[in-house]
Amino acid sequence: MQSSFSNVVLKNHSGILVVDRQGLIRFANPAAQKSLGRNAAQLDGLPFGLPSIGSQTELDILRPDGSYGIAEVTATETEWEGLPASLIMLHDITDRKRAEDQVQHQATHDTLTGLPNRSMFLNCLEQALLDGRRHREPLAVLFLDLDRFKEVNDTLGHRVGDALLEAVALRLKRILGNQDLVARLGGDEFTVLARRVGSANGAGELAARISTAFSTPLDAAGHRLYSRPSIGIALFPEHGNTGETLMRNADTAMYEAKRRPGIEGFAFYQPEQTQRSRERLDLETRLRTILAAGGLRLRYQAQADLRTGRLCAAETLMRCVDAQGRILLPGQFIPVMEQTGLIREAGDWALGAACMQIRAWLDQQSTHADRPACTPPPLAINLSAVQLDDANLPDRIAELLDRYRLAPDRLALEVTESALMDKADRARTILERLTTLGVSLHLDDFGTGYSSLALLGELPFSVIKIDRGFVSQVPGSEKHIGLIAAMIAMAHRLHLRVVAEGVETPDQWALLRQLGCDMAQGYLISRPLPPAAFARLCMGHRDRPVKHG
Repeated sequence: MQSSFSNVVLKNHSGILVVDRQGLIRFANPAAQKSLGRNAAQLDGLPFGLPSIGSQTELDILRPDGSYGIAEVTATETEWEGLPASLIMLHDITDRKRAEDQVQHQATHDTLTGLPNRSMFLNCLEQALLDGRRHREPLAVLFLDLDRFKEVNDTLGHRVGDALLEAVALRLKRILGNQDLVARLGGDEFTVLARRVGSANGAGELAARISTAFSTPLDAAGHRLYSRPSIGIALFPEHGNTGETLMRNADTAMYEAKRRPGIEGFAFYQPEQTQRSRERLDLETRLRTILAAGGLRLRYQAQADLRTGRLCAAETLMRCVDAQGRILLPGQFIPVMEQTGLIREAGDWALGAACMQIRAWLDQQSTHADRPACTPPPLAINLSAVQLDDANLPDRIAELLDRYRLAPDRLALEVTESALMDKADRARTILERLTTLGVSLHLDDFGTGYSSLALLGELPFSVIKIDRGFVSQVPGSEKHIGLIAAMIAMAHRLHLRVVAEGVETPDQWALLRQLGCDMAQGYLISRPLPPAAFARLCMGHRDRPVKHG
């Protein structure tokens, strides 16, 4: 019986120790010897300590494979050589602890980047706020959102997008080191908890350092990409006393930084930003309701040939009409639509609606050949930056031309310089496919940005539109007259036609005609009109030019 018990002890996979009342080891079975990394002779008489009877503790051990692990220690009373002693059981719980640690890590960290997640960040922020209140020390929360990240996902795929996020996380950790906590909230949003900023200047310097660090490209799955963050800053205690408030205000400030991008790339929270944010959210809700209720409308503004005075084209302009009949103008709703992605739905609707209207005018003309009808001029339709990222756009336009039996020269597509900014290479393929269809391209707002000349050389435009900001200054400003004259001469040298926007007076008409401009658009010719009124305008000027003086 004694021999059987000894075999149980000696062959047990759990470590078994006997410790005397002085806390010295008096016996160790082979499993305990392996766990503690020593043989029986080395362990005999070695101090272990006096364990608490009936309780559990943990002990670092050397596992049989040579790796270090953790053992759960339990103690019961026994006797050794007739004297009171403690029987110690060592249970290897390394695998269990690792599994628990992994679950805990997954609960508090982002699986893609390995950064702390929102939950852990908020916990750390609340602890930092407790310390800040106790020691009267300021801190800052920085909210980061990557510019044009959606374009990377849409054009290069989610694999490259994920690689970009990983590269961003590595760069942020390298910039911040161990001084500040950086977390990924989800998507392309990151936050930084800066505990030792000292002042608003310190927070601004940190944001500037982050922004500057992203002026060089990131390596993402073999692609060298530029992705600069827009950064919003909220300070404790000036901008909030709770983590939730600071996060919300930093997020609001980030939208301000994105709304007015500049060299700095960051903005501090200001109370008035909250009001603007609420107004933007209210407008977004209102626009979604309008879109769902079919409240989009097209208006048509005529363009006239400056040599003959006859109507020769028109631009389609979108309006939103709510349930109360109130009309929203593009300056009110286009920026919000672009920020929220609603512009894709609205832009697709505008393309279809314009083609359907041209077909309606053509059918009316053929059906009622015995009486006056609108002869529709070519219509120019505005494209947003979001639509230019859609590789299916040329196919969609080809399908519309086929569905409504329209010749391609019935349509022109207008693109603003700002929509092409930083994406001329990606847009080139789409624009070239559109010209292959026979649709002409117009560069809108010409002269308002730094890349106009480069765009004219790289992309297949046939018309440029001189921005109304130049036209409004003439004929009084000699400098603006010179600028307009130079634009017209350059465009003609490149075999491009020129439309002057915002023509409102006979003097402007006369000057633009004298400078050789091809077409004019503005209130002198017509305001933007609904379909029926525009049809009447066309019929009224079939045989006589527009009055312009």
